[in-house]
Amino acid sequence: MTVSGGVRNYLYICAVKYESEHLLTVVVPVYNRASLLVEFLESLGAQDSRGFELIVVDNASTDNSHEVAETWAKSNPDIPTRVITETRRGGAAARARGLDEVRTEWTLFFDSDDIMLPAHIGRVLAAIASDPETDVWGWNVGMQGYIRAKGVFAAKASHWTNMMNGQFATQRYCARTEIFRKAGNWNPAIGLWDDIELGTRILKQKPRVGKIKGEPTVQVRFNADSITGTWSSQLHRIEPALSEIEKSLDGRQLLMTDIRRAQTYALAAREGASEAKSMQEELMRRTPDRFHRLALMYIYETVRRGIRGTYLLLRPFCS
Repeated sequence: MTVSGGVRNYLYICAVKYESEHLLTVVVPVYNRASLLVEFLESLGAQDSRGFELIVVDNASTDNSHEVAETWAKSNPDIPTRVITETRRGGAAARARGLDEVRTEWTLFFDSDDIMLPAHIGRVLAAIASDPETDVWGWNVGMQGYIRAKGVFAAKASHWTNMMNGQFATQRYCARTEIFRKAGNWNPAIGLWDDIELGTRILKQKPRVGKIKGEPTVQVRFNADSITGTWSSQLHRIEPALSEIEKSLDGRQLLMTDIRRAQTYALAAREGASEAKSMQEELMRRTPDRFHRLALMYIYETVRRGIRGTYLLLRPFCS
């Protein structure tokens, strides 16, 4: 009898569901970040609480990141750790592979260049224990080295807060493992804004979302070699993500994706990208609704002139 991939995955999940005595798995992709990985692992080892596992996904590093993770795992036997390899390049591919290996009820994705303060895992586990009906727990994060960036997890999660404010940025939340799997896992084909796109699919399930209050216990750190790039470099990279996001939206919600397009074109124009204006004009041409066109013109012109926060006036028209 031939067993399909979907059936094999289901049988695997059933087989491992009760293997772990722990509640939470932290999944961390790493690519050529040996020195930063050491700092992250030290912050994880310094957690006030245990009750969690760790999966490090080496994304075919050419430095000694894999060895660093293996050495740390042997030195910290109180934290069950698996170090695996994913040869497909990209954070989404590595996270997707990590999720395939999770055997706990909850999953928390993290990045190898950021750190957790000692109380973080404890407060997450306490939140999970406090309300068995909640499917997703989020928290604010600190943003080290970023100009004007805000690492906020909104108490009332919505497609708007996800699209416009990065509600489901990787380090801001954890969720039941089945929520990630039902959403369809990370999408390696996107390459940009894959966390927002995954968040859109999570929200489509209408999960119960809670927020852990208090000062941030996660610090997201700016690293020059890890940024997504300039707005100009993103011009031709946003469509795969926005096209996928639109599949999970309907009606007036679709205006949000065009707002993001207009914002990106305007920011790229501020950087001097010659094609940004023509891309905005093409967006206007394919938009039949008059109000919709006026809204996109308003966003493009105000953002191009450096006026901040103008998108907020359009929120009532996107739900």
